[in-house]
Amino acid sequence: MNRRTVVVEGPLAFRMRRIAAARRSETGVQILTMPQLAARLAGGFRQPARAEHLDPAIRAALEAGRFAELESIRQLPGMIRAVARTLAKIWQADLSLLIGDDRSARLADIAEIEQRVRANLPRGVLTPRDLRDAALKRLVHAAAVLGSVELDRVVSVAPVWHPLLQALNETVPLSWHNPGPTDVGWFPGEITTDQRPTAVAMEMVSCANPAAEVVEALRWMRELVASGRARPEEIAICATSSREWDEQFLVLAADADLPLHFSHGVPALASREGQACGALADVLLNGLSQDRLRRLFSHAAGRSRALQNLPLNWALGLQPGAALFELDQWLRLRALDEASRLRTDGIDPRPILTPVLEMLANGPAAAEQA
Repeated sequence: MNRRTVVVEGPLAFRMRRIAAARRSETGVQILTMPQLAARLAGGFRQPARAEHLDPAIRAALEAGRFAELESIRQLPGMIRAVARTLAKIWQADLSLLIGDDRSARLADIAEIEQRVRANLPRGVLTPRDLRDAALKRLVHAAAVLGSVELDRVVSVAPVWHPLLQALNETVPLSWHNPGPTDVGWFPGEITTDQRPTAVAMEMVSCANPAAEVVEALRWMRELVASGRARPEEIAICATSSREWDEQFLVLAADADLPLHFSHGVPALASREGQACGALADVLLNGLSQDRLRRLFSHAAGRSRALQNLPLNWALGLQPGAALFELDQWLRLRALDEASRLRTDGIDPRPILTPVLEMLANGPAAAEQA
């Protein structure tokens, strides 16, 4: 069996290429991204640094302080995310920052943060440049580990990976399939392109607002499927940034019973389960107010294990304006007792609610149990 490696770009391409390989019954093929390829060649338990690794490392680096220019802003909201983006751009561009660089205090601070982050990362988790360097030291194993390497429809390759691909070309067959309109002058391997289909005439439709645009897009999609001109998996609805239309697509696609796939993911709060998790977090962090509990139980009643038998109208008889913010107020003021007395359906929600309220009153410490 001949081993070969296909490099793709992005989570959607990763999934689609795996599906295509399965449908064609391909054997001996491994589908990876560039960081995964470097980690595979580097061997051991090495892996590329991800957000779950970088965020704690950046937080610890910022908490250490002693910065020349960033000291006053290191604890501001969003600083961890901003530093993560900055480091990602530096690593992808393969830039080397010098600690103590007297040309720029900010660059010196960023270099210090980078050094601390690298030291704080878990063992075996490497930044892109470190991962590339580790892979370069094991090129002798490339033929056995990777086999031939093909970049499949990768739009661009970050400069940090250029030295690795150039070195691989001397060890294994290297090719780039359909690179697109990008600079390939640095690439030493073979470049192949498919015959592109003739472009069809472009049609424009003017709409009043994003909601109307979504309606027209869904009509267009349904027409293509119903007429047999295209299969569902052949239709794509694209935008440079889809955030403005995501909410409308979520609602209208569900109403139209169209199983739309969001390649960039769906916000957790767009689902009922996500809303329940958000409501639970709000209660654990901010307390047992009546509004928060009403919101939580409206999502969880009849669905979660502890509230499986809780009726949806559990708050029947409970005064909406009652000042209930803590466990003592719920129990000592007998708010639930009074509400149960006023119910006419004979259902008593107290045996279900009381242990749940006692658990939620423990706050974030009860997060795992909740």
